[in-house]
Amino acid sequence: MSSQQIKAARIAKEVKQINNGTKQHGLSTELKDDTLTITFSGPKDTLFHSETFDLNVRFDDRYPFSPPRIQLLTKIYHPNIDKDGKICLNILTMPPEGAYNPTMTVESIVLSVQLLLTSPNPYDPLRADAASDFLLNKPIYEAKVKQQIEENRKAREKMHGL
Repeated sequence: MSSQQIKAARIAKEVKQINNGTKQHGLSTELKDDTLTITFSGPKDTLFHSETFDLNVRFDDRYPFSPPRIQLLTKIYHPNIDKDGKICLNILTMPPEGAYNPTMTVESIVLSVQLLLTSPNPYDPLRADAASDFLLNKPIYEAKVKQQIEENRKAREKMHGL
């Protein structure tokens, strides 16, 4: 079996797994070529509960032996997610720096991103301003999170002509 066949079979299996677990995890998917877009709601009991997130998952030719490239398309104010949607999560990097391994599924990676929304790690930030606010001034951090969510809502309404 060629690496392209392995990749295609693995992606198809994982999309099916995600779609079968939609009720459990609230994920929806759209696959185009080598890019998977996953939509999910913000975790309950967090500042992000009212937001809907789009996550872009791109698979290179070495997948599943190298991690997919993950980008959060929805703007967010978070210590571990930068303004371009890059996510600081060790399972998105190969060892020895990271913890990715080929047995990990896209679903488990997305669930880890959701967990990161629930429990930010301000001690390993991609966004120093958010980490500083999170650690030193929670009310300011929370206000900036809510402001970004409101800006996202207004942008969606404008895009859909509401």
